[in-house]
Amino acid sequence: MVSAEFLRARLPTAWDLYCFLRDVENIYLPPWKSKNTRPTWAQGVYFEGILTGKYFFIRRNQVKGAVPKIKKQSQADLIRFLEDEADKPLGFKPGRDPPGKWMVKLLYSLNPDHKIFKPVVEKLDKEIPRE
Repeated sequence: MVSAEFLRARLPTAWDLYCFLRDVENIYLPPWKSKNTRPTWAQGVYFEGILTGKYFFIRRNQVKGAVPKIKKQSQADLIRFLEDEADKPLGFKPGRDPPGKWMVKLLYSLNPDHKIFKPVVEKLDKEIPRE
């Protein structure tokens, strides 16, 4: 990869960096639909961290398909699970979390056997009386 400073000079906006990483480098990023509607997670410092290898990323061809249904998880838990699996920070600032669906798909791509993808077994609230 080219140095972050070199690319930043040629790709001055966060949108430019996002499009470069997504389209040229084939990196799996959270969705950003339009240049005019910037999500809170889309920060230049995040994209630069990907360019320099400071933050974790995977390529789009490494993303697995259909993700099983899971019990709802908090954003903080998903980030913690991902950072544990990746052994590297994701690079999102507090309050600027990416979409949960994106994080679940990323976690499934890293470890489809993670505990959140195991079938949930419901426990009985009452004991069945023995005769």
